[in-house]
Amino acid sequence: MQLADAQIEIRPRTTMEALDLGVLLARRYWWALLAGWLVLAIPVYIAAWFMPNLYLGLLLVWWCKPLYERIPLTIVSSSIFRHQASWSTMRRNVLAPDCWLWLTLFRFFPGRSTLSPIAALEADRPRESVVSARRSLIKDRTMGTYIWLHFLGWVVELCLVVFVFVWVLWIFSPIKSDFDLTLEPIRAIAQFLSQLNSTSWLSKLILTLFFAAYAVVAPFYVCSGFSLYLNRRIELEGWDIDLGFRKLVQRAAPILGVFIAVLLCTDPTWTQESDPDPSNERKNAIHSEIREIIESDPVSVERAWRPLEVEEARPMRVGAFWQPVLQTIVWLILIGIVVFLVIQLRVWEYGRYFRRARGESTTKTRNVPILKRELDLPDDISAAATAKWNSGLRREALSLLYRGALYALISRHRCKIDASFTEAACMRTVKKEAPTLSNPFNSITTNWQKLAYANRTVAESDFANLRDDYVENFEE
Repeated sequence: MQLADAQIEIRPRTTMEALDLGVLLARRYWWALLAGWLVLAIPVYIAAWFMPNLYLGLLLVWWCKPLYERIPLTIVSSSIFRHQASWSTMRRNVLAPDCWLWLTLFRFFPGRSTLSPIAALEADRPRESVVSARRSLIKDRTMGTYIWLHFLGWVVELCLVVFVFVWVLWIFSPIKSDFDLTLEPIRAIAQFLSQLNSTSWLSKLILTLFFAAYAVVAPFYVCSGFSLYLNRRIELEGWDIDLGFRKLVQRAAPILGVFIAVLLCTDPTWTQESDPDPSNERKNAIHSEIREIIESDPVSVERAWRPLEVEEARPMRVGAFWQPVLQTIVWLILIGIVVFLVIQLRVWEYGRYFRRARGESTTKTRNVPILKRELDLPDDISAAATAKWNSGLRREALSLLYRGALYALISRHRCKIDASFTEAACMRTVKKEAPTLSNPFNSITTNWQKLAYANRTVAESDFANLRDDYVENFEE
């Protein structure tokens, strides 16, 4: 599993976001997941078809649902990381001991879609004690969500069956003639259930409807549960942090490589001749020189020891010239790295932010003529708004009143309203800085939002009141 190959964004999500992601995955791979689900479901459906009792057939098809979901689970887990699911992997997941546990001991446990990937997908087939510990970690914050997911899947399946059956009941006349829908609901249901086994084609229809409902819902159930499992693993194992460090290493690798190469080049041992053991050779040279002096002049032995220099003058090597040059290059590279990091971190933006915070009072004061030109306002705003309203341009009329009120608040009342503010932010600012104008401005803004966003009409009398409020409070 390579995190860099993931087709989804590796980050922690809320449980609702994880369920949304599962629905999107099911929509994307729905046909492949449905085909994988039908591989094992069709043989079971054929066996249930030949059962004489409808209830036993339905029980068989329903009971084996954990078996059908193994292949779709393998498909979606491989597709997310751009792998091709092999038949050997699918067969191993179907025949795994964990699958038989979900068919027997855990069959009525609702967390199948979220907890079955633990033993099915995690490598090396961990022991049952390890799997139990992993289940406890995964269940910690997902139990309530996967219980609701299980219940919702069951409700959707039942609704699909009831809807299609009622539709068939109304369309085809033979069915309508067999049942009297005018009876009381309880008697009608009892009559229907009593004839399920007695009418062969009706029992087969019910079996087929349930099987089709299971097939439609299964990809969404599997993918949503798998998404919850994947999201919990991202939280526990820090996949997003690991992926972030890998990207950081990839970006910094060329710089680190150059830095290490320069350090190796500036190592003094590289500029010296390679001696197997220079200390032993120096000792031998000193001893031989002492012996020569002693043997040549025995009287001046003491005097010979004094001028003796152990250190032998070594000729100047090439490294003595290149070493400072290379050190200078290393320092230049380090300075370049620091400058690069400063550019990447955009340090100057922090200073600009603090300067803007200190000079906020001056930056909030806008140039009035430029502001009026930006807002595209006429000289007589109320008259222009009335003309547009009478000509049927009601949205433009309310927009003029709203922009004119903003212009008056900024230019005359010095309200600190920025171009990025929403209508709600503007109303909060006006309430704080010009409380006497809060009510008329809120009225204009609310009616503008109703018409612009909700497409709700504004009455003629309401517009007249808004225009009068504007003339009284905002017009010069």
